[in-house]
Amino acid sequence: MTNLTPQHPVDLHSEYLRADLFLNMGQPIEAAKVLAPLVEAEPQNEAALELLARSYFGSAQLGRAEETLTRLVELANLACVSASSACGSEPLMIPQPANSRADRPPS
Repeated sequence: MTNLTPQHPVDLHSEYLRADLFLNMGQPIEAAKVLAPLVEAEPQNEAALELLARSYFGSAQLGRAEETLTRLVELANLACVSASSACGSEPLMIPQPANSRADRPPS
């Protein structure tokens, strides 16, 4: 059992399974609501980040989906730096299409 807040103990694995169920039932917004505090409690949890990204994508929150997937790639790069012989010498690169958010001026 892991606590999200001292007053409200939550089993993070059960919350992950609940979010996965919401996503599989076609309720990605509910899945994201369940996953956001889980990812906050365990920011290195790649499975939770991946499911959160899929939830954001499924609910058309594409900016959040992109940010979450970028975090996943950054975690993978950190893992490669830690175990460079397993990943090779090159870090993973995030391709940027010509019309990506990074190329657009701020609104």
